[in-house]
Amino acid sequence: MMLVGASILSWRYHAPLTGRLLLAFVPGFIVTFLIFGMTYLLAVLHKNGRDGFLSSLGVVILFPIICLALEHFWQIHLPSPADMYPFGMSELMSHPELASTLPPFWPLVGWSLAALACPLIAQLVLERTEV
Repeated sequence: MMLVGASILSWRYHAPLTGRLLLAFVPGFIVTFLIFGMTYLLAVLHKNGRDGFLSSLGVVILFPIICLALEHFWQIHLPSPADMYPFGMSELMSHPELASTLPPFWPLVGWSLAALACPLIAQLVLERTEV
């Protein structure tokens, strides 16, 4: 079975479009659900959608900066969603065959659980405040 457009992509990247390449999109979906869940949770905690969105935007911008600063200056590694990606963009541009590399399993599981926990916690907070 061949994917639509596989012949177009295979001449450029020389990597087979298999399940491994499709699994490369899983970290992006998990990050998307994580950001959505975190935005929803912060909106519930602030009791205001705009403040929740701005808080979520601040977390999305500042958390990677804080992680990089701690790693650079004090060699402290905090878990971040970037751990789900086995390589950086510079390596991907120079070696496109890395696109079929499987993402690490445990960061996927951990951040999936965090993405599922945010709406659950938000629902518990909503039920607690309504009573």
